[in-house]
Amino acid sequence: MVRFAGMVALGLACAGALRLALDRVPSASGGMPTLWATNGVSAPFAQVPPSDRYIAVGQIDLADVTGMAALNDLLFLADSTFGLQVYEVTEPSAPVRRGLVAALQASSVVVDGDTALVSHEPHSVSVFDVSNVSAPRLLGTMRLGRPVTSLAARGGIGVLGDDRDLVTFDYRTPSAPRETGRVEIAYLGPLDLALAGQLAYVAQNGARLRVVDVGDPANPRLRGNLAADPYLMASQSLIVDGAHVYVGERLHGAYFIPTRLPPTPGPSPTGPTPTPGPRGTAPPDGGRLSVVDVTDPDSPQELGTSDAFYGGPIAVVRADGHRLWMIERPDSGRRRLHIVDVSDPEHPVDAALDLDPRVVWDLNPQDLAIDGDVVYVADAEGVLVLRREHDGWQTATPTLTPGTPTPTASPPRPLPDLTGVFLPALLDSTAIRATVASRRQIDR
Repeated sequence: MVRFAGMVALGLACAGALRLALDRVPSASGGMPTLWATNGVSAPFAQVPPSDRYIAVGQIDLADVTGMAALNDLLFLADSTFGLQVYEVTEPSAPVRRGLVAALQASSVVVDGDTALVSHEPHSVSVFDVSNVSAPRLLGTMRLGRPVTSLAARGGIGVLGDDRDLVTFDYRTPSAPRETGRVEIAYLGPLDLALAGQLAYVAQNGARLRVVDVGDPANPRLRGNLAADPYLMASQSLIVDGAHVYVGERLHGAYFIPTRLPPTPGPSPTGPTPTPGPRGTAPPDGGRLSVVDVTDPDSPQELGTSDAFYGGPIAVVRADGHRLWMIERPDSGRRRLHIVDVSDPEHPVDAALDLDPRVVWDLNPQDLAIDGDVVYVADAEGVLVLRREHDGWQTATPTLTPGTPTPTASPPRPLPDLTGVFLPALLDSTAIRATVASRRQIDR
């Protein structure tokens, strides 16, 4: 089955190159493409034009990536089968593996200077010296009583989530990392964490955002939280950038049911025509991006929310200047990649993602990492390396760099030939925009 998450043409195909928005796909029946098929509603939303182009220049063949961190041309990968791996990406078209710690069932990795912290089974966080990336060296391990669901660290102080609490820990003595404090986070603990200065920002079930002061690691304390939303199921991901926190949310499907609008004014032979009311059954849960001002950590304030109705919760958010990269992760089906322009934080808007047509069609993203002009996208078959091009298309050919081979490793995915392809322009979206506007008025 050819799959491509809601594809829209940005122009005519010409000389084998076509600008694509990554989240567009031809329908399974082979007919015209479905445009942002979200909860049964096929319609696009406002987009800003792409400002940069991205080409696929390399791929790391590694099937079980569970977490990534990228900085200074190095890519650190947590792998549930092969532990911690470190790649040098000085040349993005040819990543080279420099280091490996194989005896770990790793779930996430955070890098703090020459130190890497890796969460892994059984319910542990280990500290590694990575000053020599060719030979990562274990310094110490801290064991916990519950699974580690999220991890953040900076300057020798870390925070993690288990399935009940936010836990602070001290690794300033790397050979003896130790738990220092806890604060209970209701409804199965933190789902994601971010650190900025002495503050930890928490995404969790049943709440939009919590702020925890970890200035005294032995006594973490709650500071503020964002006002509740009746449609919110969970905040699932977040990233802090200056005075703003960007929160990826899961919304109950009822949020996406069109609301009853005022009757259409006459004259009419039969009187005013009522707008159809809500359907009887709510669609599946969807997603939303919220932008939060945390200038006052005791009183976070919502600045704006995304216009788009995402077809699944926003499970990953990464900052890239005035853009955010996000992964929409529905409970079933394929995940989708989005870019959102947050130049105006009160009105975040989806941006068209301008991709070299050689980018594979069946990308099913599960994590992201960004290092300058290089974007790493992990899916079930490896890590795709994208490079931002500011001055037009380049002609680099993707290079497969094998990781540790597995018996079930898949061959490199084919790159489509789009020569001569033509796709229709965007459909009218008046009705769905009216629904968004109506919903926002009701929420306010």
